[in-house]
Amino acid sequence: MSINRAFQRVLDLKQTPQPLTKTTVEGEIPSWLNGDFYRNGPGLFGVGETRFAHWFDGLAMLHKFEIRSGAVQYQSRYIESKTSAAILEEGVFSYPEFATDPCKSIFKKLQSVFIPTQSDNPKVNVTRIEDRLMALGETRFQIEFDAATLQSKGVYSYGVKQTQAAMTTAHPYVEDSKMYNMVLKYGPFNSYNIVEYDAHTSITRSLCSIPTQSPSYIHSIGMSEKYFILLEYPFSVRSIDFVLFDRPFIQNFTWNSNRSTRIWIVDRKSQKVIFKDALKPFFSFHFINAYDTDGGVTFDIIQYPDAGIIDSFYLKNIVDFENNLAKGKLHRYDVDLAGGKWKSRQLSEISIELASKDNRYQYKGNYRYVYGMGLHNDDGKDFYNQLVKVDLSSGDAYCWFEEDCYPGEPVFVPSPQSQSDDEGVLLSILLTVSGSESSSDLLLLDAKDMREIARVRLPESILPGFHGFFDPAR
Repeated sequence: MSINRAFQRVLDLKQTPQPLTKTTVEGEIPSWLNGDFYRNGPGLFGVGETRFAHWFDGLAMLHKFEIRSGAVQYQSRYIESKTSAAILEEGVFSYPEFATDPCKSIFKKLQSVFIPTQSDNPKVNVTRIEDRLMALGETRFQIEFDAATLQSKGVYSYGVKQTQAAMTTAHPYVEDSKMYNMVLKYGPFNSYNIVEYDAHTSITRSLCSIPTQSPSYIHSIGMSEKYFILLEYPFSVRSIDFVLFDRPFIQNFTWNSNRSTRIWIVDRKSQKVIFKDALKPFFSFHFINAYDTDGGVTFDIIQYPDAGIIDSFYLKNIVDFENNLAKGKLHRYDVDLAGGKWKSRQLSEISIELASKDNRYQYKGNYRYVYGMGLHNDDGKDFYNQLVKVDLSSGDAYCWFEEDCYPGEPVFVPSPQSQSDDEGVLLSILLTVSGSESSSDLLLLDAKDMREIARVRLPESILPGFHGFFDPAR
């Protein structure tokens, strides 16, 4: 096993919360780019002699970049929760995470599953609903935070009862005061529940419940103007296995290549399943977009042949040059609801993950470009080290790459007069690892030609993180 020692040192870092700090800008930030860029992700992977096992396990930390008139101020803060208090103040892991579980006894297993003591460590995503900012994760607990201070303000749990074991996705869809998501309820009878949360009333209601014998690990669902789209991959679990076996959450799931990926499409108006079928076996983390067509619906996803990508994200594998990082590819599915048929095709050869688009084209079929992270070399023997732009009409890809640099999810911000979905700026947090040194910058690219236009120097190295969003100045 060949270890990337420099990257290993970065993963051993414990980030220090930063007060609002002025930064140095190299290059020129467009004068029209004014707002706040938020990102969520792990701030540490261990405390004392104890380490988390997986990229999806780290302690949640929020990052905020205030961009005004060509200048940038930066701040960061660990999300305040029971989980962070146990780790930062007491130095202990008290709550089960994605691939790390401190519960060793059967009694504690029963407690953590059937009398849930899930981690309140929402480390995956950030969104705004009305005037509320939310840090999002895959357990029931989502945390509202203050826009100015990043301080936690309250906990939201999708209305799930305290005694109900449940998971959700960190990718809800927000429409005005409503937020839509899927809540997976475990127990003697398992079910996928499409839910609607109303920010005005703080009430969550179930729109549709789909029973399942073997729940799948589902990271996101699809939604168009008329339909919800649920994909159940053959990476599944028996609920009782959470109790019977001394294994962290995700290690209870197994891949069955003899099973199909199942699809359910739910009509948003009637709240009924109107289409279901078996697809070939595959795995996906992320939907990119879904839009209605004449008599059907089309959706784009990042697809893998199996769930092996999850194993690639164990920290021991991230720093292993011999570990081949699985390559996700863009796929499009066209579903003919009237005819009861579907077809799929690959849209590009380039590998891509943590993809984004111009959000003005949500639910629309005329969007052309998708942006994401990728691998510079086809052998996959490195971590994500380039940014990619894919032209969906041709499959052509355009890349930004710099030696020893690891960019995060690119977030597209359209320019005020833009006429297409590549007239604007891409924002990405960049980690540079060279020898014994590491540093981080906020990278700004012209989305038209993937050319660097500015780089904002940051006071510390930022661990590889997940999702974020740009909130225009109001």
